[in-house]
Amino acid sequence: MIRVLTCVTQQHDLRLVALSAIICALGCFATVALMARAVADDRALVRSLLPAATIFGGSIWSLHFVAMLAFRPGAQVAYDLDLTAASIVVAIAGSFAALCLWRRLSAAPLGVPLAGTVLGLAITGMHYLGVDAMAASSLVLFDPDYVAASILVSVAFSILALARTGRLTSLGRRIEVTGWLALAICGLHFTGMTAVTVAPIALREGESYVLGSTPLALTVAAVSLAVLIAGLVALALQQHLSQRDRRDLSRMRLLSNLAHEVLFIHRDGEVLEVNDAGGRLFGMAPDQIVGRPVLDLFSQADVPALLRRTRCRSEDLRPEEFEIRTAAGTHVPVELSCRTIEFGGKPATAVALRDLTDRKRDEARIRHLALHDALTDLPNRYLLEQRLGPALDAAALDGTGVAVIYLDLDRFKAVNDLHGHATGDALLVQVAKRMLTELRPSDTLARVGGDEFVGVLTVARAPPRLAATLPGLRRVRSLATGSSRARARAPRAAACASDSRQHRHIA
Repeated sequence: MIRVLTCVTQQHDLRLVALSAIICALGCFATVALMARAVADDRALVRSLLPAATIFGGSIWSLHFVAMLAFRPGAQVAYDLDLTAASIVVAIAGSFAALCLWRRLSAAPLGVPLAGTVLGLAITGMHYLGVDAMAASSLVLFDPDYVAASILVSVAFSILALARTGRLTSLGRRIEVTGWLALAICGLHFTGMTAVTVAPIALREGESYVLGSTPLALTVAAVSLAVLIAGLVALALQQHLSQRDRRDLSRMRLLSNLAHEVLFIHRDGEVLEVNDAGGRLFGMAPDQIVGRPVLDLFSQADVPALLRRTRCRSEDLRPEEFEIRTAAGTHVPVELSCRTIEFGGKPATAVALRDLTDRKRDEARIRHLALHDALTDLPNRYLLEQRLGPALDAAALDGTGVAVIYLDLDRFKAVNDLHGHATGDALLVQVAKRMLTELRPSDTLARVGGDEFVGVLTVARAPPRLAATLPGLRRVRSLATGSSRARARAPRAAACASDSRQHRHIA
């Protein structure tokens, strides 16, 4: 460490060292910005990562040769032109290979270490090719220990930089990754220069070389300027695209939150965005829904149908009914519609859910009203006919009997005339309740007229059932008319044969 500090402070022009560090930092930050864009972009690797590799390789090369101009070996130094050109090619090509490995293998256990190692070796290869170019005018000797240390420093900081690229959306994380990349370059360069001993020699004839003064300075300045311009353009483009994406996302969120339907976007089965209505329907905050698997939001019984829909084009799909599962564990019926859209530069699926709870409740209520008497809530004539036919068929198969009992109330008109229709309605309700207590749950009691009722007794031998049931029904009639002594008309009972051909409809 002491030798490195001595090399930096005593053998370099600190002003040029500071300039090289600034060039490196700006280039690294522009590279990180382009890497963040590549993560959100679904384009080909060459289109998304080549600009970042070019800027990063140019940053390495610019830092190296600006720092080499700052290096003062004590004599004029010339550089081999071929090796100088090859060093920038190695920097760009190695950086591109490392970024491709990082992009493809970041989820693999050894993907990031492998990519970081390649990136560190690319920085190392560029540096030592650039140093070897000094052999045109000098005898260059290397200390193996510091050479090994420089390689380890570069690889270690490169791996750490790529390992911290998980969330490049925040400015703080980008600055952090920029710092690790800059340390990988600067640490390699100045540790490697500590390993170098330069002994000037005469220039070899016939060799192509660039003198280490004006020509090289102009070349480095041009490359550095290009790197800075490219970095600034990349940053401006990144900021513009980010602002546009934020505006589009804010506009989409505003419109979706104004809707009463649940709207959410998913990609590869993972929820990316959901509106406020989704939070209310699922019973949890929208942030808790984002990132969850889509199938976890639905009933397990609907999973096969949902998977089937994923294999079809959204244009061919029609709205279907499913059941979602809320945070409380309850199931809510919904109507699902979906379409393929572009979200964040990649294809995604937009899903709309319409809560069917009210509609299902209203439909059930309408069906109930269509089949039941509004006053007593007993089955009406239509439902009686629907139940009588299957009862006769079942009796024919089982060899049992079906009894159909017709009852009406005596002197019911007098009750209405003397006490009013409200009292008559209350009387009918009480009669219905009392007659139901005399029947089994499998039997049917229907109101077919003002004071007329029909009972269907099933799954039993008709005569025994009638003998047990009729006395109770007679008592109900007697109590309903207000006089236990009044003799009612005998109820007309008909025992229907078990043959299903003897169906009788109530007129």
